[in-house]
Amino acid sequence: MNTLLYFAVLYLVFSVFMRFNIEHYKAYLLLGIVLWSYFAEATLAGMNAFLAKSSLISKVNFPKEVIIYASILTSSFTLMINLIVFFILSLFSSLEYSFALFLLPVFIIMLFFLVLGMIFLLSTLYMKFRDVAHIWNVFLQLGFWLTPVVYAMTMIPGRFQKFFLLNPMATIINSARDCVVYGKVPEVFPIFIASVIILVIFVMGYLLFKKSSKYFAEEL
Repeated sequence: MNTLLYFAVLYLVFSVFMRFNIEHYKAYLLLGIVLWSYFAEATLAGMNAFLAKSSLISKVNFPKEVIIYASILTSSFTLMINLIVFFILSLFSSLEYSFALFLLPVFIIMLFFLVLGMIFLLSTLYMKFRDVAHIWNVFLQLGFWLTPVVYAMTMIPGRFQKFFLLNPMATIINSARDCVVYGKVPEVFPIFIASVIILVIFVMGYLLFKKSSKYFAEEL
């Protein structure tokens, strides 16, 4: 319901009050919100997971990754529900699906590992610096508008578009839209760049987490 209500407000603003000339804008916007909401909600939940389970961590010795995996699986379940709702609503639109639709799981997997890597990083930093939560909330608000969720990449001046290649969420959302909304195969180069960035984030996050997690009980 949160995702649908958010979609309704943004659709009202950007299709009634400020019109964007984007084909299949309802599906375009809703899919972007579903994917971004997963990124935002999963990273926030994962970052706070250890503080929420502080009593368990201080009493029981177990692999700390379990808490992160439990957190991201819960958020992933919500993502699957939102995607089902999206496809149900899309039945009432004029979308024409193609074989490119079968590429969508590739970008869901990319999104999953991006979120997992970010949770490893954020949860580790949050255990040491509680202000990270406030900083990440501000970043998510800025990131929403710096990622083409409500607008199209074509609306960005050409000299700035290359910087959006450094934002893996922009590539994931645009590529998923190409597959689902427009029925075409996305460009390979942005996907390659995004995959490399996601791999770096995941490896850095995991290594930092493994190095620091043994001190979590003391830091709580």
